[in-house]
Amino acid sequence: MANAKGRCVVCGASPTVKVHLFPRALIKRIRGDEKNLVEGSRHQPGIKISQSGHWDDELLCEAHERAFADADDYAARFWRRFERQARLSDTGNSYTVSNPRPDLLLRFVYASVWRYVASREGSRHNLELGPYRQQFERVLFNGAPPILQALVSRSNIVDLRGKRIEIGVPPYRRKLLQWTVWHFSLAGFDFYLKTDQRSFPADWEQFLINGNDPVTLPLIDPLRFDSIPMFRPIFTQMLKAG
Repeated sequence: MANAKGRCVVCGASPTVKVHLFPRALIKRIRGDEKNLVEGSRHQPGIKISQSGHWDDELLCEAHERAFADADDYAARFWRRFERQARLSDTGNSYTVSNPRPDLLLRFVYASVWRYVASREGSRHNLELGPYRQQFERVLFNGAPPILQALVSRSNIVDLRGKRIEIGVPPYRRKLLQWTVWHFSLAGFDFYLKTDQRSFPADWEQFLINGNDPVTLPLIDPLRFDSIPMFRPIFTQMLKAG
């Protein structure tokens, strides 16, 4: 997804505008009462301080950046709705919350993956959408209906006291059992977008974002942050002098 400096990756227009890879409203939820975010990477030592997370000012023109507005706004409202309305199941292993525009929540998942992969940050990590790139861009910029299956769950990462940690983990490709997905974590939720020709099992239908109102969010057994293998090299780097 290489792009000429200062030109929109979609249409080649200039100038480009500042694009936040995660919506600022949701980054502010992670930041809480703190003035800054603390970021770490397994690719470099030390920490980075920022207020709004990663952004790219050489990705999109203003017209194409506006294509994300409705989905990003809906995602922020979905977070607030969850806090007000979510109902815990009798078994205690899932939440249910209304989702009146599942198309917008699914679009938000598409947008979050595309923005990061297409950005300079994604290029640094050699991320590619491969044969799915055109499908993503038809959905995001040409009005095509989103067809990839996506799941949302409540985050299960906790601190040493067992309290849920609201963090941001940019999209990365992984296996969810035998399915290939793009996974990202954001402010207490986990999203999984399947880029795999095989469908999820029928009994997972209630957990799909696709078309579901209300939508059910599974609760996975809590994991302490220091027990997650993916995080260990990040913490090691953060403790080093930058």
